[in-house]
Amino acid sequence: MQEKSPSKMLWNQALSGGLLLGVALFLWDLIVYATDMQSFGSSLIQVAILAVAIVFFATRLRIQRGPQLGFSYGTSFGFVMALMLCGGAVYGVGQFFLQVVIAPDAYTEAYELTLINSGMDDALIEQMMALRTSPLFQNPLIFLFSGIFTLIFLGGFVGLILSAFLQRPADPFAGQNDGYNPQA
Repeated sequence: MQEKSPSKMLWNQALSGGLLLGVALFLWDLIVYATDMQSFGSSLIQVAILAVAIVFFATRLRIQRGPQLGFSYGTSFGFVMALMLCGGAVYGVGQFFLQVVIAPDAYTEAYELTLINSGMDDALIEQMMALRTSPLFQNPLIFLFSGIFTLIFLGGFVGLILSAFLQRPADPFAGQNDGYNPQA
């Protein structure tokens, strides 16, 4: 059986982990929408989901790579960015379905309420609302790139910190120990 290259291992873990991460974040947003509990606490839970996913999938990759290859800070952070890229794509598609297909009125109303609370002029609010409901901002690609950008930005900050704890130096003698002891 042929061993996978380190790069292929990284991308396989990033794709599978990103899919699960994106679905988990979408389901959390669906729960927040259904229970109407948008708050700072719900945002913290979203960051906690990111952190748990990063630790879980990075640890899986670190074990899969073995002690001989190690898991440097750069490899760890690169994996986090690949994970966020894949997860952001899934999350962006989920956001499109949530904001455009499932509950467009609720998100439009929340956007309008945010604009009113910001103290904007009524004419400017109407212009912003017209822009929000324009076909440009109902485009799935906008949501896709928005999801990717959001997770890369947020996951990047979390990953910068967690990568310091997830790194492991390579063990140059890991492949040399075959169990043979000439003194025995």
